[in-house]
Amino acid sequence: MAGLVYKDLLLLRRWLWYYGLMLGLFALFVALGVLGPSVLPGLAMLFSYMLPLNTFSWDEAARWGAFAAASPACLRGIVDSKYALCLLCAGAGGLAAALLCALCRVLGAEADAALSACLLCAGLALLMDAVLLPVALRFGARAASWALLAVTLPLFGGGLALWAMSEYGSLALPALSPGLSWLAAAACALVFALSWLAARRRGA
Repeated sequence: MAGLVYKDLLLLRRWLWYYGLMLGLFALFVALGVLGPSVLPGLAMLFSYMLPLNTFSWDEAARWGAFAAASPACLRGIVDSKYALCLLCAGAGGLAAALLCALCRVLGAEADAALSACLLCAGLALLMDAVLLPVALRFGARAASWALLAVTLPLFGGGLALWAMSEYGSLALPALSPGLSWLAAAACALVFALSWLAARRRGA
């Protein structure tokens, strides 16, 4: 399984640099006061659950699935590697967002709520992966791309609408406490684990 995860990380190297530069650019905007710090956890969540899904289209183009299924890793190894990759990406995205928010706070930006949101967004990335990965493993990259749109557009459209309503005073959003962030992240991680168990039993 470790070899399969390493293969996917090698495929994602260019995208990792690209998304890292984008996060750094938005962190600069936050430090300059152009954007609020809450944009960083949201972007990290978006990138961290989109990245692993990119590997499915590359695997299909190279017909990697048939080769891996015939190898000692077998179908369960493919499932394990994809879920492990998603776990790594969600953790790395949450950590990167937290470090950038801490840096913005040092530079003078108000980032206390955003630091709590980093944990929540990392958990939400796992929740999105728990929904999208079984679709990608069962039906392939094309179905996964449609599922990605079906999940991402309502999620970020709804988040943008809530942010706009909060900014213009028509909706008062509750403060995000660290305890709530930990609870929500733990619930998302549980759903992710249940999704992995179900996909592994089906053999994808």
